[in-house]
Amino acid sequence: MLEDRCQKKKRHGLEVRAFFLLKERRIADAITGYA
Repeated sequence: MLEDRCQKKKRHGLEVRAFFLLKERRIADAITGYA
């Protein structure tokens, strides 16, 4: 049970990181688009 929770937490962390990377890239694209 504990291992399962650990795996879920790890995967969630990766998803959050990917989400923020995507957001940053979108913002960068918007800035370069306006420049």
